[in-house]
Amino acid sequence: MENIEARQTAERAINQLLSLIVGTKFAKQTDSLKTEPIARLKKCIELTLNEYSDAMSLQADCVPDAQRMIAQAQRKLDSLNSLTILANLIPE
Repeated sequence: MENIEARQTAERAINQLLSLIVGTKFAKQTDSLKTEPIARLKKCIELTLNEYSDAMSLQADCVPDAQRMIAQAQRKLDSLNSLTILANLIPE
């Protein structure tokens, strides 16, 4: 029982941090995966990689805001990777 409560607490913490890292848009898109933190993190990484790719395309088109978007996506990816490491420490 204690292990289940600890896991649920950890999942809530991961979901809260995930929402802060990726923002409301991606958090809502992955809301169905709330009880599967690793799967939700993977989906958010995928969405962020798409965002990064879009920003790189904008940079190739010389869009002035592209560099900021690239840096933002890189920060998100770094944070998501760190959160994934922590999520993998949660006992099943």
